[in-house]
Order: sequence, then structure tokens, then C-alpha cells
Amino acid sequence: MKSDFKISIISLFLLFISLTSCGYSKINTTDSERYKILSFKTSGNQRAAYIIKNEIGLYSQKDSGNALSIILNVDKKKEVKEKNISNKVSKYNITLKVQLSLTDKDAKQTDYTFLRSSELLVSDSPSETNEEENRIIEVLAETIANKIIQTLNIKYRK
Repeated sequence: MKSDFKISIISLFLLFISLTSCGYSKINTTDSERYKILSFKTSGNQRAAYIIKNEIGLYSQKDSGNALSIILNVDKKKEVKEKNISNKVSKYNITLKVQLSLTDKDAKQTDYTFLRSSELLVSDSPSETNEEENRIIEVLAETIANKIIQTLNIKYRK
């Protein structure tokens, strides 16, 4: 009985030691000087590109040594997903595809592609459908911007 207790105490002690010395560090910190954006060019859907540009710009640090030029190509597709019995569209599938091209200070170019989609239910009023579509595009753009920020933070961590 005492040997089982000793083994469990030793196991807990070893587990504690291994977890406290694992070197965990937070990746998404705003206080680190990871990168600065020298130029930012966009093409495609300007609404989504504006949202993504502003979100990424919040994390740009002027004192960083990692200078980047960013080119964004934002493509929005709206496809019919479902029609009702009277052949009217009842659901759309909205897809936002962002092609990101990074060029660092050494003229090394890296390309990434981010893709997110969502479903749009058509309402009785066209203005409500447009408002919902704009809201979905905004949410998709913010999601992609967060993924881009996460990718940049991982790529340019110290």
C-alpha cells in the first residue's frame, strides 16, 4: 500500500516537473516586434480586402526588423446551393478565397491560400439578404485575417 502511494507521489512530481519546464510560450502576443508592413496591395473584393488589411495592420510593428510587402488577392464566389419547389433560390454558398503573397526584406517570396465558406439563407426581402451577405463576408474576412495573423506570428517569431 505504501509503495503504491510512493509511486503515485513520484509520478505526480515527475509530471509536474516535465510540464513546468516544457518551454511553452504564447504565440499570439501583440507586444513582440515580429514584422512591419512596408507595402500592402489588394485586388478583388475590396470590402473583404479592406477588413483583412486593417486587421493585419493592427499587428504591424514599426520597430521590427522583418519588413514585409504583402499582396492580397481576394475572390468572393456566390453559388446557388439550394432551390425550393418553385425553382427560387433558397440558399447560397458564399466562399471567400484569399491568396496572400509575402515578400520579405531578402526578396524571398512566400505564397499562402486561405479559403473559408458559409451558407446564406435567402430571406423574403432582398435588402435583408444583402445585409446578411455583407455580414457573412465580414465574418469570413475577419476569420481569414486572424488565420493570416497567426501564420505571420508563427513564421516571424523570435
